[in-house]
Formats: sequence, C-alpha cells, structure tokens
Amino acid sequence: MRLVGATITHIWPTGRWPGSGYRHEYLSADELRWTGIGGARTGESDTERYIALEISANLLQVAFTERRSRLTKTLTYDFDRRQVHGVMFLPSGEIVTLLGEIVDGPERRPA
Repeated sequence: MRLVGATITHIWPTGRWPGSGYRHEYLSADELRWTGIGGARTGESDTERYIALEISANLLQVAFTERRSRLTKTLTYDFDRRQVHGVMFLPSGEIVTLLGEIVDGPERRPA
C-alpha cells in the first residue's frame, strides 16, 4: 500500500458536523497533513502521524490523533462506493460515527 503522495478529500454531508470537509495529504509513510475545507474548521491545517491498515483491495483504514484538539480519528475509505466511514473519539470520552463522501482522490486504493 502506497499512500505517500496521495491526496484524499472527503466531506461529512450529514451527522454531527454537516458540511465539514477535509483534505488529507499523505506526506510520508507515517505523516499526513489535514486541512479543513468546509465547516467550522475551514482553513485550519496541521501535520499528524498516522497508521494505515489495508483491509482489502478497495478498503483502507487510517487512524491518527490531532495533537492540538486531542481528537482521535479512525477513517475507513471505501474506494468502490466513494465513501468514508469515520469514528471520532472526543477528549470528553464521547464517540461520534459519521458517513461521508470521497469527493476527490484516487479512484482505487493507492497501490
């Protein structure tokens, strides 16, 4: 699996943060840059360390914790359906699940 150099953009059209969107640029085998492109975090950006797990030929899971907000995200990209499934672990202990859309990025899981 080679995420390095890939950029994946997704939005959350409904749920807890409707209209929010993010662009994830995979800078290295363990570092990504996220940028808020919609919603309350528009214009925010930071780099984070991540881990990735290849589930199948078209399913890829990425997990990271934002240093500043301490929000832990697990994102499962479904490249066949162009969906992203998110599980967010908030510092308060609350767990939020979201279903979003991949709006830009590879048609298939990066090789």
